[in-house]
Amino acid sequence: MAVGYNTEHQMKQLELRYPMNKTSGVHAALRDIHKLHVEKYQNHACIDFVVDLQRVIRNAGLTKTEKQVIYYFYEKQFEVNEIEVETGLSKGKIHHDLKASLHKISKSYCGEKKEMDYMGTKTYVVYDVETTGLDYKSDQVIEIAAVKLDKRLNEIGKFHTLVALNDGITLSDHIKEITGINEVDLKSGMLEQLALQCLDGFIGDSIVVAHNAQFDLGFLSRYHKHIPVERFICTRSMAILADPEGKASLGNLVERYGIEHGRLHQAMNDVEAEVELFRILKEELRKKGLHEKDYTNLIVASPERPIYYVPNDYTKIISREELKKTS
Repeated sequence: MAVGYNTEHQMKQLELRYPMNKTSGVHAALRDIHKLHVEKYQNHACIDFVVDLQRVIRNAGLTKTEKQVIYYFYEKQFEVNEIEVETGLSKGKIHHDLKASLHKISKSYCGEKKEMDYMGTKTYVVYDVETTGLDYKSDQVIEIAAVKLDKRLNEIGKFHTLVALNDGITLSDHIKEITGINEVDLKSGMLEQLALQCLDGFIGDSIVVAHNAQFDLGFLSRYHKHIPVERFICTRSMAILADPEGKASLGNLVERYGIEHGRLHQAMNDVEAEVELFRILKEELRKKGLHEKDYTNLIVASPERPIYYVPNDYTKIISREELKKTS
């Protein structure tokens, strides 16, 4: 199985949810393909899927009934009994066609060499995670949001999912209060390892952008097949470069720059605010004579934000006090 896991127990959890030799596993896999809207990720048949799944379906050589079933299941999100009513096909035939379709789609995509139009060009992924706590080693992710930008900082893709709680994990009242998320919300979420794998695939070779990036990248490292990103940009560090004396929390910065935002500590709201903040700070630093290379892989450390995780071997760490002196 291609899905990542850290323990034998997690492996069994994944295999129970996505048994590819059973129709229920195929159903779950297709549901998640529909749910994610990511450019590509490894699915449970060890292949990559792309967001333009319709093109792959067209080239997969599906039969007429297989196309019908995929249309109602994937596009319309019908349940099997609804497809039965709509098409007149038996449940057994629907199950058979779903499974056959997945294998044909997998085979078709594996044979394709063409990537998305913008793959291989410079892109950024701005992302945020909400978690059960601050320690990436013992706490877990409960929500992920990400926005992909092209080199001109125009949005070209989005990814969002809630994440199911691992066995034995509960939400504190504090986390419920600041995120607005509760245990019931997370019951329909993806398993953490799969969600992190999908985020990892969404990022690809993009430059990662996050506010207090070492925190978010620390939690991404919980996906055990994750290879550290080569390039990251921390908008908190950018803000301190722009104003070494100023407050650098996301809340303070959106107020300072007049950035419209929804409730913070909800992943997609945070990401959308961070996208605008990134655009503003990039221009502000350019006017100061600083270019992207000057703040790529840079973390500005301070007592209120100690370094718990070093994202890659190229990471440059400077203290806020040192920065004030050099400024």
